[in-house]
Amino acid sequence: MPPFPSVVIEPNQTHDISRPLPTVLPLSSYFILLPVRSCENSAAVVLYRSIQSTIQNCCVLGSNLERKAVYRHSNPFGNLYGMMFCQSEQDRFELTIQFVEFLCILDDVTEDMSQDQALLAHRYLCEILDFTSSNETAQQSQHQMMKKFCVFLTSMRDKLTSFDSESGLQLVSALSKTIGDRESGPNSFATLEEYIPIRLMNLDHRFICQLLLWSMKINPLDLGFNMDAVIQFQHNAGVIAGFTNDYFSWNMEKQQYTNSDRIRNAIPVLMKEHSVGETEARRLLKDRITEEVGQQNNLRRQIEEELHVSEDIVRYINGLDCLVGGYSYWCFTCPRYHSLSVDTVVDTLDQRL
Repeated sequence: MPPFPSVVIEPNQTHDISRPLPTVLPLSSYFILLPVRSCENSAAVVLYRSIQSTIQNCCVLGSNLERKAVYRHSNPFGNLYGMMFCQSEQDRFELTIQFVEFLCILDDVTEDMSQDQALLAHRYLCEILDFTSSNETAQQSQHQMMKKFCVFLTSMRDKLTSFDSESGLQLVSALSKTIGDRESGPNSFATLEEYIPIRLMNLDHRFICQLLLWSMKINPLDLGFNMDAVIQFQHNAGVIAGFTNDYFSWNMEKQQYTNSDRIRNAIPVLMKEHSVGETEARRLLKDRITEEVGQQNNLRRQIEEELHVSEDIVRYINGLDCLVGGYSYWCFTCPRYHSLSVDTVVDTLDQRL
């Protein structure tokens, strides 16, 4: 099935999808020149059903974790997944959203844990994705939240492989690897270049790229990943996403920074590397994002100018552009990163349904 119809979003204009809202952000200051599209209007029923079911299945009712998850989707400028996965085919859209929402919820949990605690939690979840486990194994967990995670993953694992056996198995394996790799890197960095591979790992970048391919029904073997430009394009997409999130989330995350046992943002890395203050480090990161976006757009032109470039490659780079462009714009506009109270936001998840 084709993707849901999507519309272009102009980042420098107020474009609330549902209803007018007083401007709360300086939209003219958005500096990431990547396309932003959304299928939120056409996919609303499936989109919000997927989000709600995942939150209900993974969060304890009334918990702070549930509140955080609902708040993630209160952005009046556009839904995160409606923008990121606007190129996904309709019959794979729902499962795609459920996987990514689970990873976001998991991140909300482990960011408050020590690194050792997070590693133990990830190791346990990886065991659930092993096909020797079952719902009975999941029920053995003593922690209510972890038990819900296990039941959810077991169900998703079985649903995915019954949906599409071969590619489903590959995706389950990729999900297990990304969960197992999370938080397994060093907890401090001397330079930004040292930080990048760990940032991509904790961002689940490889898994998200594979999930995008699956959701668009593109076989990775048909892409010609021996093309250096395609490999670099995919890598750059992750760097832009990671750095953009770090840039816009820093005001929230710096409150956690002094109490954390690991570095989860590029700002303190740059402060240490260049012996500068927070303001200068943010400027350096913004410059680096702009540089990476420029390189991304050059790579796109290079790929499109290839005489024998396949249709699937063009579709994939378009999908990556929309994924990163939508994610970056969400980071720029979401209440979560801009000190807005829940009451400031007009639409909540329930109200949008």
